[in-house]
Amino acid sequence: MQNRWIKVIISFVIVGGSFGYLMSQSVSSDMVYYKHVDEVMQNPSIWTDKKLKLQGTIEPGSVKEFIEGQISKQTFVLTYNGARILVRSQGPKPSTFKELAELVAAGNIHHEQNEYVLYADELIGKCPSKYEEGKRTEDFTIPL
Repeated sequence: MQNRWIKVIISFVIVGGSFGYLMSQSVSSDMVYYKHVDEVMQNPSIWTDKKLKLQGTIEPGSVKEFIEGQISKQTFVLTYNGARILVRSQGPKPSTFKELAELVAAGNIHHEQNEYVLYADELIGKCPSKYEEGKRTEDFTIPL
């Protein structure tokens, strides 16, 4: 009888420890949040220490591209539902990178000179809407 209780207690400790470990990993600092610009800019200070994938549209007239020390750099404003954030990026950019294009910028937000800036280490172009499902004008059938 006593041997059975020891096994039960050890089982609970193992299951509880495993559950605790899984919970700690799910809230780890490696978590990346996928948000729209307006969601983040409602309270940007809470996002400054988190990894983000921020979706929006490139604001017309905001794109500045230059080369510094053989590295391609870009700054632009990403907008969504009237909210805006300045983005700084370096390195490659997607082939769809242009004004009014939808874009996901992955990186971290920093507060500098009284504004929030997203330092993006990756730019991901969103597919134009002409490729979206349901936009086809005719059905495609495979002949037998």
